[in-house]
Amino acid sequence: MMSMRKNSLIVSIICWLCLGMSSSTASPKNKRYCISSVNQVSAALAARDYPALAKLSARVIEQCVETLDGETVAGLYANLAIAHNEMEMPQLALKDCELCIDKFNGDPLCHREKVRALIALHREKEALSHCTIAEKMTSDLMEQYKKKLDSGQNELTKSRLSLVNAVRMYLFRVCPPK
Repeated sequence: MMSMRKNSLIVSIICWLCLGMSSSTASPKNKRYCISSVNQVSAALAARDYPALAKLSARVIEQCVETLDGETVAGLYANLAIAHNEMEMPQLALKDCELCIDKFNGDPLCHREKVRALIALHREKEALSHCTIAEKMTSDLMEQYKKKLDSGQNELTKSRLSLVNAVRMYLFRVCPPK
């Protein structure tokens, strides 16, 4: 359990390091506010303050959705799902995961949290079905990142590879073998 939380933190930190601003019309003041808010979300996650994480993530999504890129917004939805799963609110977590996947299907945390929520809701068939999707997606991401590393890509690629591997390890623990 501790490893999963540590991996969640690593994923979120990487997400924030990759923070992109999609709207060129966003004011510099709004951009600064959004970056500052994202940092507060990261702090709440690091502190394992799940009520604060949920509140902050929801606020940043609402106020910064036009400023942040889709991948960053998906990361915020993933953090919201983590908070809701940790607070034993799997129905809300499942909704967050669907929004996360709609924004950016390639976020492995969205898929991991969806499996967690489905298991908590005793929807084992759906969880099993999503395990297959999540395992395929993480396997594909692993290959992409390995190729980037082989071609001399940077440290961020190593961190992302480590992150995807951590999500895969979680999936291997909770998803039945084929």
